Amino acid sequence: MARIRIRHVAFCAVLIVFLYHMLPGDDALPHLPHTFSSGAPNVGTAQLARYMNDPKHVPRIIANRSSFAWNTVELVKQPELTPKLPSPFTKRPRIQHQFRPDSRRVAAEQERRRQEVLRVTKKAWAGYKEYAWMKDALKPISGNYVDQFSGWAATMVDSLDTLWIMGLREEFYEAVEATATIDFGKSTSYTVNTFETNIRYLGGLLAAYDLSGHDVLKTKAIEVGDLLYAAFNTDNNMPVDMINFARAKEGTVLAVEAGVVSASPGTITLEFTRLSQITGDSKYYAAVSHVMDVFASQQNSTKLPGIFLDTALQNLFFHPMIPEPLDILIAGNLDVLSTGPSLDPESEHLSCFIGGLYALAGRALGNSTYLTAGAQLARGCAYAYHAFPSGVMPERYNMIKCPNPHAPCPWSDEVWRTEREKRPHHRIGVCAVAPHGRRRVARDGVAHVRGRGARHGYRDCECGRRRCGQG
Repeated sequence: MARIRIRHVAFCAVLIVFLYHMLPGDDALPHLPHTFSSGAPNVGTAQLARYMNDPKHVPRIIANRSSFAWNTVELVKQPELTPKLPSPFTKRPRIQHQFRPDSRRVAAEQERRRQEVLRVTKKAWAGYKEYAWMKDALKPISGNYVDQFSGWAATMVDSLDTLWIMGLREEFYEAVEATATIDFGKSTSYTVNTFETNIRYLGGLLAAYDLSGHDVLKTKAIEVGDLLYAAFNTDNNMPVDMINFARAKEGTVLAVEAGVVSASPGTITLEFTRLSQITGDSKYYAAVSHVMDVFASQQNSTKLPGIFLDTALQNLFFHPMIPEPLDILIAGNLDVLSTGPSLDPESEHLSCFIGGLYALAGRALGNSTYLTAGAQLARGCAYAYHAFPSGVMPERYNMIKCPNPHAPCPWSDEVWRTEREKRPHHRIGVCAVAPHGRRRVARDGVAHVRGRGARHGYRDCECGRRRCGQG
């Protein structure tokens, strides 16, 4: 029986970020260190920029060249260099909501929350610096480290924009100085993950460059971009999922895998389009434009025709049965069987990006349906957080979809108990935050603990690789 499992809306993300980067952005303005908005200036953002780029506190940082120059590789299957990067649209709709000034009470509460987030972030960063500096990731329980993303300090590079936004000037420039020394000509593994390298390294460098305007970040971004460009050295110019590091250096044709998650060749469209915009080199855009053409040409020949926003809205989202009269949507999974599509009401923490995706689409495309769906999906994730005693949602959870997935339904204790009893081995314990870790570095970490108190509406949940249900 033919079965295709479609997880959420990775294709939608590809389309929206690709389209939005064709809208005019800060590139239409002088690239100072740095212009943040083509509309009305945000006073807080401008103040942050002045603070972070205060000449008295900005060290002069020059990028170290990697031991291998990826831009010198002659690809056997060179991607076409067309189309060229198009000119931006003449007008761009406002994306960010214009908030009214907070009352004193609300402002005080917001500031308290900001300070707590800042405290936890500084603690986490200090742990990374002490136990795993220049490594990909810290193991928070043991205090050890792991290099699962080629050993190029993934946590550090991926955190650059966060450090900037939080105004952690000393930590930011220390990280930039370290980033300048990364050697993208060497890898701790013989294969390089295209998707992870793109989102963590290239995405992290581009975000930090767009915020700060520091050329050292642009230089390292180009190095990563040229490395990833080698992934397109295939017979059909679709990027490989895993880059054979040695063969890529030789320019040898790489073999595309039989099947990959669509986000792997799709998500890179965002970063490569942006890289073309800031460098003026259209080769990156031309490579990913081909990927988008392939997606578009095949969308109506899949077992679920139409892989973009409207189809996802119709098939992947559902109203869950909950006690409260709330208008929320949850992102599920769709199994395409020989008998037709079947919605599986399991969701996961990773799906929480979808609300912002639809809201962005609604603003960028002037579509109120997408904007409404984005709000419903965001509220659905907020509900999942509030549903558990710790205030932290599980990695995965399973809810009961309403008979009509497109409309709310009344709560039924009987239906909930019946569905819950179908999973008796998942009914003990909930996901919660552990008050203490084994080591100081993990004290604010998340752990699996036994307990009670999750809201009605959830049949079971999963914390990491362990299951936990509601009693």
